Amino acid sequence: MISLTESSAEYHANTAIGSSDIRDFIRSPQLFHDKRQGLVPEKETPAVILGMLTHLAILEEEKYLGSIAVKPDDISFATKIGKEWKELHADRTIITTADYAMIHMMRRRMPSQVKSLLCGGSSEVTVRNTLNGLSVQCRIDHWMRDQKQMSDLKTIGAIEDIEREIQKRGYHIQARWYQRI
Repeated sequence: MISLTESSAEYHANTAIGSSDIRDFIRSPQLFHDKRQGLVPEKETPAVILGMLTHLAILEEEKYLGSIAVKPDDISFATKIGKEWKELHADRTIITTADYAMIHMMRRRMPSQVKSLLCGGSSEVTVRNTLNGLSVQCRIDHWMRDQKQMSDLKTIGAIEDIEREIQKRGYHIQARWYQRI
């Protein structure tokens, strides 16, 4: 099954096994089990949120712009004005001007070769299948079906550390998982 319209929330609510589940299982079968049972909540750290927003900004700019509110530097959430501003933007992800600028810079600095890979095709494509009797899934960042090309955006600290980052973050496991599905 291939879906071009499934939301991220719908994808994550599905019980099919994804590449993150596989990485958890490799770390610890008990961790995999506990996460599947809801005993270990997923953490939405500032870094995870920033990564998700950068991903959205690159692949779905309109959705990104509609989902954020940039907090003015001179507003404090400890003040009445700040609390009112926060309440007014409660339906959006609030980010700092520095984070907004960093996301914009990353988009601007993306090499033209990478940008060209994201032209045409579909973004945020859900694929589900059955492997060895198990329901499995993946969410492809960008897919050009006619060219048989998948692209998946990744976060790393520094390009000179790319080999270590691939191993540390399990990107090699995810790549193979996507190929199998």
